[in-house]
Amino acid sequence: MRAERRSPHTIEARGYALAKLQGFLRTRGELPGPREVTREDIRDFIAWMLMPGRSAKTARDRYGDLRRWFRWLVEEGELDAGAFPMAGMRPPDVPIAGPPPLAAEVIRRMLDVCAGRDFAGRRDTALIRFAADTGARRGEIALMTASVHDLDLDARSARLVGSGGRARRVSLGDELVRDLDRYLRAREAHPHAGDRVPVALVGEEAPALWIGIRGPMTGSGIHQTLRARAREAGVEERVFAHALRATAADALLVGGASDEAVMSAMGWESPAMLRRHARRRELARARAGDGS
Repeated sequence: MRAERRSPHTIEARGYALAKLQGFLRTRGELPGPREVTREDIRDFIAWMLMPGRSAKTARDRYGDLRRWFRWLVEEGELDAGAFPMAGMRPPDVPIAGPPPLAAEVIRRMLDVCAGRDFAGRRDTALIRFAADTGARRGEIALMTASVHDLDLDARSARLVGSGGRARRVSLGDELVRDLDRYLRAREAHPHAGDRVPVALVGEEAPALWIGIRGPMTGSGIHQTLRARAREAGVEERVFAHALRATAADALLVGGASDEAVMSAMGWESPAMLRRHARRRELARARAGDGS
């Protein structure tokens, strides 16, 4: 997958999906080899992933990761095409319900607790506004470097690289450019400012853009930072990167952006997600109208 320029997040996700399948099958007896995994095994695993209290989206993501892994085995000649265990299977449906957009007041309170000129305050202000304004996934944020390939304040744009090595550029507003500039200046004195990581799809290295106590921030570190700032601000809603992504999508829809502009900004290849967000807005308006 590295030779195919898959992102570290994609590689990790597919490995995790395979490990989860192996763990599930091991509970039922001896672990079968790849050629022995059956359609029924996959169906039972997905059904287990869909048990009450678990995320349908996670089940769908695991389904997609496993499907691509078994397809890779076929392409590599490790598995006969006729033995592909997921032929004809359909991914589990993901209900419309998902992380609702956060209210502007919630974002403001999170930004308020980051006030100050210390490094953490400058970084977290920029991080929160970046996630809320661009709708970037946490894995995309974690991949960013300080290279002009990924961040160009003069051009007021940033590059995001998603799953499958798909890249897109997003525009940066005035406040976000200001906060990123402040963060970059505070970052210069940080002991890990020079820690270099690969520039996705470019073939060179550059300093990681988002850094913490131990060095470049991971997707998990970004998630923990957002949750910590929400708790500090006394926010009761669940705050994580995908909720901020929903906030960005909602702002574009409210602002009257075209379908093409929304899909481009959010990195959606299919209009399915656009329809989901539009439907969620319709449901929210209906609930507000009947007072529920």
